[in-house]
Formats: sequence, C-alpha cells, structure tokens
Amino acid sequence: MKNLFLYFVAVLFVAGSLSSCEKDSPTGESPDEEQVAHFSVMLNGNPYVVEDEFRAYAYDLDDQITINGVGDLDANESVVVALPEGFTTGTYTMVPGGNTYAVAIIDGISYNTQLSGSSGEVTITKNDGVNMEGTFQFVAKGGDQIQYTLEATEGEFQVKLRD
Repeated sequence: MKNLFLYFVAVLFVAGSLSSCEKDSPTGESPDEEQVAHFSVMLNGNPYVVEDEFRAYAYDLDDQITINGVGDLDANESVVVALPEGFTTGTYTMVPGGNTYAVAIIDGISYNTQLSGSSGEVTITKNDGVNMEGTFQFVAKGGDQIQYTLEATEGEFQVKLRD
C-alpha cells in the first residue's frame, strides 16, 4: 500500500511539474483580478507554507481534482487534498476509503486520510472552474505500521487549475 501511495504522489508531482503554466494574454496585459497562489497549513503545530503557482496549484487527474502544496522539492515534501471531479462549493468530509482525502509526505513519512484512524474535512468557498479557494483540516495516519499521526490544522488554499 505504501508503494502505491508513493507512486500516486510521484505521478501527481511529475504530471503537475510537466503541465504548462498560464500564458500571458495576447495583449500582454494582466487580468484585472490576478489571483496569487497560496497553500498553507499547520502540520503538527509547524507552519507549512507554499506561495508560488509552480508549487501551489490544482490539477485534474483521473476524475479527481487535486489541490497541491509542494514544499521542499529536494526532500519530496508535499500535501495534497483530493476531491471528486465536479465538486461545487461546500464542505466535504474525509473518511477512510472515501473519495475526498488528503495525502502528505513530510520528513520521509507518507500519511493518508484513507487509512483507519484518519479523518478531516475540506470546505470549498470558491470554484469557478479555474480558481479555487477554501480551507481544510485533517488527521492522517502514516508509516509502515500506521504508527505515525499527522495533524493538519488551519489549512487554506487559493490556487488555479492547471491545464
């Protein structure tokens, strides 16, 4: 299961890294309301903040939308919140085995809210098909024997969906 999770995160990261970034408008002017990418959360009481659109973004992958905060690239740190495609504004609960979940790799340990003993929720406050905003919190389990717990509080994001 751990290998499958690591494979999922690696594919997600590579797919996001290879996707195209937003292009300038044909006139060279920037849109009136430019959204700044932001993804932040407290992980076991420690701040985790990503503030550039290369590493804070949403991506459509296999009938799911993932909201990604890729931290330290060298350490392969990331936090991902996944929702089923077609979601609207509202609150979604994360339960083990559910289609709304969170995964994280922090300090070399993989955590997942789809594992027993996990829970959480994500609230989508804006989703216009390109720009997404919301908040989240979760408790995820991790490690080879599911012996580790990651508590994510005060999570928030403001990201764009990549093509």
